[in-house]
Amino acid sequence: MNSLFALIGLNATTLKFLSTPLKKMVLKHGKGIYLEHHWERQFAYRDRFVFSVDDDLKIVGHRDSYISMRLFEGNFERQEISFIKRYLRPDESFMDIGANIGYHTLIAANQLKEGKGKVYAFEPTPLTFDWLVENIAINGFEHVVAQAKAMSNERGRFLFNQYHGGKDAYNSFGDVMRSAPQTAVEVETTTIDQFMGSIGAASRNISLIKIDVEGWEYPVFKGGIEFLSRPDAPVLMVEFTDQNARKAGFSCQKVYDIGRELGYTWLEMVGDELKPSPKKSFYEYSNLYATKDVELLKRRLMFA
Repeated sequence: MNSLFALIGLNATTLKFLSTPLKKMVLKHGKGIYLEHHWERQFAYRDRFVFSVDDDLKIVGHRDSYISMRLFEGNFERQEISFIKRYLRPDESFMDIGANIGYHTLIAANQLKEGKGKVYAFEPTPLTFDWLVENIAINGFEHVVAQAKAMSNERGRFLFNQYHGGKDAYNSFGDVMRSAPQTAVEVETTTIDQFMGSIGAASRNISLIKIDVEGWEYPVFKGGIEFLSRPDAPVLMVEFTDQNARKAGFSCQKVYDIGRELGYTWLEMVGDELKPSPKKSFYEYSNLYATKDVELLKRRLMFA
């Protein structure tokens, strides 16, 4: 605690005289500074290091990887990870659209390792894709298929914004971090419908799809109209952040609407329970779930 106070320029005596809300704010800010400082110290004499997360899974830490830093801090998307663990069964498959360094991919792969299920992970950013492959390899997962492609509404090659300085979590077709250092890289795109056609009958084994593409969610849906229209289409876990969506030329409301048009019901996690999620005029940051059968999904989670 003393090292934390030193970093934020306070001492325990001063902190005693602050109001409770202000004290909480100062401590939260101070903790963030302390964790970032602790993260930076890991690279004093090396350019990467390996650390463990859930279920002894291994992550290779890279200084410029924001997700690596958040995982090292030990608190990242706990509800979403819990959902993946409770929902997936060993003989099913998982699709990770916007895999980044592969945290959700690794969690799913670990759930499926005793069965015949596969993980299909998509990450278009060249450097981030290398880190994804590195994390898959260090954990020894051979049932993960990683593809250096972006999901969109059409196939082709398009310019993609790759951000630097620890902003890699925001890599996107949309210019979501205009003030951050960035490089435009050309990436290959595919669509959900094209990919499902390429794997044939195996597509029916996919029971859960995560979509986290920094504002590009709507084109991903447009590229999967045929597959996602099926009555038995997979459950979806989708990031809703209007700031990113609008900078990409879309909105979370359009994502919500197209999901409804495809027969999905949108839900949100409240505590450990899924509840209906009405459409909002603005989404600051949420991860919503979509299913064609609400009661079946709830029963499945209940008996996980």
